[in-house]
Amino acid sequence: MEIKNKLSYKNIVQKIFMTSLLTLLGLYLLTGLILIALITTNIFHKINSWNQTEVTATVLGGDYNETRSQRGASYTTYELFLHFQDQEGNDYITKKAVTGTTYNKYDLDESIPLIYRNNNADDTFIATKSANEIWPAFLNLYTFFIGFYLVSVFAMIRGWRKKKKRQQEKDTALHNTI
Repeated sequence: MEIKNKLSYKNIVQKIFMTSLLTLLGLYLLTGLILIALITTNIFHKINSWNQTEVTATVLGGDYNETRSQRGASYTTYELFLHFQDQEGNDYITKKAVTGTTYNKYDLDESIPLIYRNNNADDTFIATKSANEIWPAFLNLYTFFIGFYLVSVFAMIRGWRKKKKRQQEKDTALHNTI
């Protein structure tokens, strides 16, 4: 009787563990897919020129924040405050995260090319003209996390496929011996 109870408790604990593990895996996959969908949507809107209007914005100011770790590493984030008018003459002020190159390129009250979506003037992009302004945007912590996520999902799928293939080979070998 005591052995049966231990086995049933062990089965219950295993089921709880597997359910928790699958729930965490599902949340991990769902969160990553949502993040990638948002990034893909943003890239689509940035590249999609038929739904954009280019205007000239005025730099109202800028801000930067340098963050240092205890070990001496640091990173800096830059933002520009911009004023522009849409085609109807409505005024907008926007705060855009930019690279250090773009931040240093424009001074106070200087004009900067800005693109906004025709159906949403609050969704703006700075019209960068050189790769030096774009490239540093990809070298950040978010890109590292997205890369890590994609590599981990690839590794999980590859491991699942190998496990499935081994199980099929084992089933085939068992079937051939019968």
